[in-house]
Amino acid sequence: ELISIIERLKNGETKEENLETRFLNSTGDISYLSLNVGVSQDSNNKITDLLITFADITTSKLAEASLKEA
Repeated sequence: ELISIIERLKNGETKEENLETRFLNSTGDISYLSLNVGVSQDSNNKITDLLITFADITTSKLAEASLKEA
């Protein structure tokens, strides 16, 4: 899905997108990440930088799951 977001950014369909994903970390536990992906452009609208920020949202996702179970 990240590749398709980058393609949409590259094609000018969007300037910023958000994605939440999960993965197995080095200890074998599930971790959750929130990614914000965007671009910087010059005065000619040419992409100069790809900007990706990551936030660990594991704690909030686990709390949310606990509340749903209660």
